[in-house]
Amino acid sequence: LFEHRYSAGGEGEKAIKLLRIYVKNVLEKGETDEKFLRINMGNKHFVKRVKPLKGGTSLLKAIGFEIHRDDSDYPDGVLKMSMPFDRKLMEETIGAMQRALSSMN
Repeated sequence: LFEHRYSAGGEGEKAIKLLRIYVKNVLEKGETDEKFLRINMGNKHFVKRVKPLKGGTSLLKAIGFEIHRDDSDYPDGVLKMSMPFDRKLMEETIGAMQRALSSMN
């Protein structure tokens, strides 16, 4: 995911920043507010930045999110993080994203 080169409009950088926000929200707020354990796959930011990114959804699945398409509140599907989540994996993922962002500048 992070080794793929994106250039036009900085779409790769924007996608990684959004992915980092999702993961940070799970780490910082997920244990106290379950809304941070869900990502609406129909959300305009997800659709524009993450969905078209090669490996974006796969990254989220690799760290513990699961796709659910049977939730009437989310007609486009929802990614849900199960509890307990792997805190170390989340922290390592944030570190990898930070390094990728640093190398883009």
